[in-house]
Amino acid sequence: KTITVGQKIIGFLGMSRVYMDAGWAAGKGHPGVFSTYDTTLPLKAVEEARQQCDFLVVYVHWGVVRETEPKEYQRAMGKAYIDAGADLVVGSHPHVLQETEEYKGKMIVYSLGNFLFNSRQLDTCLVKAVITEEGLESLQFLPALQKNCTTTLLHEEEKERVLSYMRSISPKASIDEEGYVTAP
Repeated sequence: KTITVGQKIIGFLGMSRVYMDAGWAAGKGHPGVFSTYDTTLPLKAVEEARQQCDFLVVYVHWGVVRETEPKEYQRAMGKAYIDAGADLVVGSHPHVLQETEEYKGKMIVYSLGNFLFNSRQLDTCLVKAVITEEGLESLQFLPALQKNCTTTLLHEEEKERVLSYMRSISPKASIDEEGYVTAP
């Protein structure tokens, strides 16, 4: 999917390494999720999508539920997507926040937690990306809380609590008091 903002074409490519059974995967003659268990097609798709846009966001459903540490395959795949042409990689699925890191001047957000999933109370973050002609100008975490099937932005002490947590688990990124993320 692409959108045009001003003169800039922004591409979004979504894929998954998590699904209930193999029948969920897209295949010849049937729709489904774009599987990343074999990285050949996803990396080719990133390369092809990069040719059609000025800025490419790869969104990946990956990881293990409730594990705060990204798996090694997440790290390898995130870097491979950037090597193939992604400008920003954003992950989901673990239902918890995971670290963010800078790689070759680009950011990998391993998991934002849940924006809206169920009635449990969980910390989460939204991410705000500002894109200019030169590329990603800024990436900002907007801490939020998912509670009672709603998500609300956090402020003051609660905002700082979540940003402090993100700093503590993200040694390969720097996160300031407003949530702006940069290389360390």
